[in-house]
Amino acid sequence: MVNAPVKRLVIVSIGLCGVMFAGRPGFANEGLQHKDAGKYVDRLNKKLHLTDSQRSQVEQIANEYHARAESLQQQLQALRGEEQEKVKAVLTPEQQAKFQKMQHHEHNKRRWFGKMCHRG
Repeated sequence: MVNAPVKRLVIVSIGLCGVMFAGRPGFANEGLQHKDAGKYVDRLNKKLHLTDSQRSQVEQIANEYHARAESLQQQLQALRGEEQEKVKAVLTPEQQAKFQKMQHHEHNKRRWFGKMCHRG
């Protein structure tokens, strides 16, 4: 039999996956979520039976927006890094060490939930 804390952790994990999926936009709006614009276009083509002309136009659109989204993601990552450096600057060395551990823990948690909740 599974002990109560482990059971609770599993239930919470499943619930969080549900929340993450519930917040995802519908199929028609998910283009920027794909890391590969080609896969997005292939999926649209499969579901919508695009003509050659439509597929070509959708590929151009997807590539343009993926490039723009990548640029924004890089800017956001840089902004987060700046924020973290400014926060660390006001912390004591002991607090900085704890802050590092907190960041590492949060990063690993996001990766784990991403893998668990976004399986294809």
